[in-house]
Amino acid sequence: MATNLSPVVGFSYIGIAIFFTPFYIRLIYIFIFNKKYRSLQCYVIMIHMGIAQMLFSINYFAGGLFYAFDFDSFGMLNVFIITVAQIIKGSYMPTLNLELPYSILLHTIGGSVYEFIILCTLCLYVLIVIRILYVKAKNKVLKDFKKEAKVLVYAGIRFVCDSVLSVSYHYIALPEVPETNFMLGILYGLNNLALPPLLYLMLHSGDIVGPHINLSNNCDEPLDNHDDG
Repeated sequence: MATNLSPVVGFSYIGIAIFFTPFYIRLIYIFIFNKKYRSLQCYVIMIHMGIAQMLFSINYFAGGLFYAFDFDSFGMLNVFIITVAQIIKGSYMPTLNLELPYSILLHTIGGSVYEFIILCTLCLYVLIVIRILYVKAKNKVLKDFKKEAKVLVYAGIRFVCDSVLSVSYHYIALPEVPETNFMLGILYGLNNLALPPLLYLMLHSGDIVGPHINLSNNCDEPLDNHDDG
């Protein structure tokens, strides 16, 4: 039987999935089906990142069903992560099975690889901004740095949030209580499903035009320079 906290955890996970995902889907929908966005390189990247992050909603919705109703939807949850982790009632995040050999080593290596990827991502953002500034300087169009600053603000916030969560999960000895796992699970869900679309809207709030978001002046050159005719 599910623990007393399980219904709260379950409905919280389900709420994150069904509340924030539609906003993200709406943004990605605009980026995909509006030619002026999908023809720009930065929006192609945003589309790919958005689709990957929205896949977390499936995990959170299925996990929410399990915790709220003690229901393993289609028996897929444990199959999905059985090789390295297992769903445990009272533990509200995937956890390593410490009875298996090399579990701690795998946990440490996984954390190091993930943090390296996060750092590389930040470096790429910085290099992109430097490249944009170089092109502007070469073409003598250096008027302001607001657009580049927005890119760095987005990259910095994502880097800090991803790093804090990763270090907390992989290296900090947090109390082994259900409440801790619950909070980490909530923060991971918000970080992947709520933070990205909110940052897009906040950093570009002045560019919102009607039902669409006019961000095209913050991007690089189009993927092609050919008109439709």
